[in-house]
Parts: sequence; structure tokens; C-alpha cells
Amino acid sequence: MLDTHRRTSATGESFNQEYRLIARDGRVVWVRDETVLLRDPAGVPQCWQGVMVDISERKRAEEALYRAENRYRILVEQIPVVTYVAATDASGKTFFISPQIQSLIGYSSAEWLADSELWKKLLHPDDRERAIAENIRTLSSEQVFNLEYRMVARDGRVVWVHDEAKVVMDLDTPKPVWQGIIQDITEHKLAEQRLQAALSEKEVLLREIHHRVKNNLTVISSLLDLQANASQDERVRAAFKNSQGRIQTMASIHEQLYRSTNLAKIDMAKYITGLVEKLYYAYSFADIQVKFDLGEVKLSIDQAIPCGLILNELVTNAFKYAFNSDSPAPRTINISLNENGYLPGVDAKQAIYTMKVSDNGIGLPAGMDMETSRSLGWRLVNGLIGQLHGQLAVESAPGAGVCFTLVFPSAE
Repeated sequence: MLDTHRRTSATGESFNQEYRLIARDGRVVWVRDETVLLRDPAGVPQCWQGVMVDISERKRAEEALYRAENRYRILVEQIPVVTYVAATDASGKTFFISPQIQSLIGYSSAEWLADSELWKKLLHPDDRERAIAENIRTLSSEQVFNLEYRMVARDGRVVWVHDEAKVVMDLDTPKPVWQGIIQDITEHKLAEQRLQAALSEKEVLLREIHHRVKNNLTVISSLLDLQANASQDERVRAAFKNSQGRIQTMASIHEQLYRSTNLAKIDMAKYITGLVEKLYYAYSFADIQVKFDLGEVKLSIDQAIPCGLILNELVTNAFKYAFNSDSPAPRTINISLNENGYLPGVDAKQAIYTMKVSDNGIGLPAGMDMETSRSLGWRLVNGLIGQLHGQLAVESAPGAGVCFTLVFPSAE
């Protein structure tokens, strides 16, 4: 400050300087000193005339702003993401980009700021059109730009990034600008790809297992058929045929899983219609109508198999015993499966399924008790109901048919 004072005194220039003074009480006071040299008519310097203003408050504010900006700069340069501010107009100019961009794709901040087309140039060819279109769409709709895409680094590496930005008003311009962050998600994407590959391998293995189980069950069914044909006893032949039908019921589930895109769930509407169609043609009852009311129910294999076996028993019995020569037309079997019903003690949030098999035939024999019946089929049904944690209700009247209602909770 003294050097400036001596120089202006020698040259006659105006003195304009900011400096600190130490007050009597020890306080440091910032002042702005503006002084001009006064001369007489002959041009000879006479005195200095000036004004001194206390600018301590302004200096403290400037210092606080500097510290805040410095903290923000350190934060921006230390966080593991790239921050940027870019124009929203056709120029595509980048006003700021943090130094992390160099470790991400090998180009420095200076190179990025110097080339307004660099972002477009570095987009992966397969992602370029999609990324540019999304940029235009979000800008026109005033939405947040949020996209995952690939960039090609200086060394040829393909880098997956998550780019999220929004349009804000720039305080200096003021014009709208993109303000956003770019995060490296390459490791995350590679982990996703490895997981997907593992899942695909598991799906292939599960399909092969279901295919082999189905083939083995088919072989067993064929062996039972051969054994039945070798017997002259009609009761034995009927027993073998019933067992064969049960095995085919289980095989159908594995067949459907093998061909399905969903290896965890069975589409029961598709499965039931296929199963009943096979039973219909197996017993050749052309004068019986089958009507379906099937909702969008999907069960796991652990529930689909017992449900299918129960249905096989009930529908088989309906085809074989529900009607006699005196039964009037139309002779109808109704089959339904929907998500509704109620079971005591089951969480209200848990899905409850109701399956019904009914007919308009002759009804159950008088005095028949399913729980004490020694029939293999009815014993099988009772055991399978237990597996489903369900309840079976039976309504029957002579000449009015029979209705079986099975209610069971989902396994989830």
C-alpha cells in the first residue's frame, strides 16, 4: 500500500486502494481509500483530497462467500460422480464439468469445455440416437433427464453411466441450463449381466429337469398301460388306468413348465382346460358338455400338482359315474377356479382360491361318506386337501347332481 502511495504521489495519479487499519482497540478495519491530488492554477501539487469508507462488512461477506465456494468446489471435486452445467440450446456448450470426467473417460475438463460436440461423439453408437432423443424429449417436456447409456472412453473402454439432470435458470445469464451428474455404473451393469447369465443357465437347467421328469413319468404311464393290457381282470385294468391318469396329470404340469416362460408358476386356466380335454377324449363321452369359469390363477408347482390331482379325480368320477342312461340332456359338468373365498384363521392379505366341480347328474350314492370311504381315489383326495391346507365341501341330492367346493389359501 505504501508503494502505491509513493507512486501516485510521484505521478499525480489518483489513489484508489483497499487496505486494513488497526483501530485503537485492536480491531482490524477494512477501508476503501479514494484520493485525488489537487493542484494550483500553475499545476503545482497542493494537497490530497479524498474519502475513506469502512468496508469491513463487505469484506467479511466476501470472505464468507469465498469459503463457501471453496467448500463447494472441494465437495464437487471429491465426490465420486461427475457434475456439470451445460447449455440447453443448440450450441450444446458446457460451462462447467468437474475433474472426475478425466478418470471416467480419459478427457480433461479443458478438452470437454473446448468441444461442444464431445458428449455426442463419445456416446456409444448403439445408444447415441436414444440418448439424444431422450435429451430433446425431456427438454421440451420440462422433465428430469434420467438415462442409463454407454460412452466410449479415450482408451476404447465402454463405460456405462447414469446421467441425471434438470433444467435450472442460470443466475449469471440468466438463461436455462442443464445442471446434472454423471455416475459410473459399469460394475453394476456387469454384475447385472453376470446375474442374468446365471439365471439363464439356471432356467435352462430347470427346463431340462422338468423335461426329464415328464419323460420319466410318461415311461411309467406307458409301462402301466402295458401291464393293464396284459391283465384279463377288468378291476385290475381299471386300477392301472386310474393310476395312469394320475401320472399323466403330474406329467402335464412338468410339460407345461418346460414350455412356459415362467418356471415358477403354472397358468391354471391353461393347465385345467388341457387336462380336462385329455380326460374328455379318454372316456369318449360326446354327450357331456364341459363348461369352464377360470380366472387368472397362477400356482406354484407345490400347489399345482395336488390341485391337478384332485381335479383329475373329481372330473374322472363325474365322467364315469355322474350320469346314467336316464339322465336328461344337456348333461353338464361345470369347472371353476377363481381367487375368492374365505378360510378361518388365514391372514386377510393372503389370497384364497375356490375350485368347484359340479354336475347335473344323479348325485352321490345314498349314505356315502367321503372321509370314511376306502376308495383309493377319495383317500387320495383327502390327503391332497391336507397338502393344500384347504377345506372341501360336498353338496349332493338325488337327481340334482353334486357340487364339490375346494377352498385353499395361496402358498405365499
